[in-house]
Parts: sequence; C-alpha cells; structure tokens
Amino acid sequence: YIHHGFILAVAIYHKSQPPKALLCTQVHKPVRHKLIFRQMKHLSITTALICAIVLLSHCGSSTTAQTGNNTDHPQVSEISILHLDSLQALYPNALLLDVRSDEEWAQGHLEQAGYISFDWDHRLEPLKQLPTDRPVMVYCEAGGRSGVITEELRIIGHPHIIDLIGGMEAWLEAGKPVAFDGPIALPH
Repeated sequence: YIHHGFILAVAIYHKSQPPKALLCTQVHKPVRHKLIFRQMKHLSITTALICAIVLLSHCGSSTTAQTGNNTDHPQVSEISILHLDSLQALYPNALLLDVRSDEEWAQGHLEQAGYISFDWDHRLEPLKQLPTDRPVMVYCEAGGRSGVITEELRIIGHPHIIDLIGGMEAWLEAGKPVAFDGPIALPH
C-alpha cells in the first residue's frame, strides 16, 4: 500500500506540473505567469501529500475485514478451490461447507463437506450455529453464492472464513473427484 500511495502521489504531482514549453514561453506579464505556476506547484504538492497521508493511514488495513481478535489471518480470505488440499493440510480442523441447492448437492460434492442449502428463508440460523473456533471454507457452484454466505458469516462475526473461489465448476474442470454420500453433520 505504501508503494502504491507514493506512485499515486508522484503521478498527481507530475500530472499537474505545467509543460516545460509553457515555462519558457514569454508572456506579457511574466511575473503573474510564474505566480500561477508556482501556486499550481504548491497545490499539486499539497494534493499529493494529502493522497499519501490517506493511503498511508490505511496501509495497516487489508481489503478483507479484520477481526478484533489478535489473529494472524484476515477474517475473510478468497482462495481458489483448486488449493483445497493445501488449505485442508494447513487447517485440518476447518469446516468445509457446501451452500448450493439440493439438486446441485445430489449431482456431486466435495468429500467431507457439510451442507447448508442456499435457501433465503432458512439459512441464517444454521450459519449462526457454526462453531467460531474453527475456520469455515465455503463453496458453491461458481462462486456467487459462496460470496453471499461468506459476507453473512462475516457480519455474524465468524473470525475465519475462506471463500473457495471457482466453486464446483472449477473443481470439475480440473478433473478433481466428487463424492455422492450424505453431508457430514455440522458441529454446533
């Protein structure tokens, strides 16, 4: 973030600088002409400094929300579903949560997945009952519904959520295996 802030500040500064040809051009009132460009230079420096300060003040924050806990991970992470094996090795006690429809679940799902239907009227209570002492990895068919559920879990206050980007579409395109057994029981 610091690097991007300085690049933005330098770009703003240089964008508002007068072309060198104008500085060398004779005008009828050269003092006034120089005064205008001097004021522009001070304005652009001020603008650049303000941008740098704003960006630097946010350099400790992330694009994902942070919990109030002293944890070393963001509250929400977006990671490709194709990295599921690595994620499960990193977080062996994580809950794997399928949030697709009943019909999609029946067509195949990830091994060891729990299931909460993406039913607008009945999904909030099961989400509230998920334990907060374990990460939750959420997936759907393509990524849209898992994003909605991820946001709902974040609002509820779950401390560690991983949105598995790409969903079952990416999983199947990569030739990965699917299961057809029932969902694992979700702990409360």
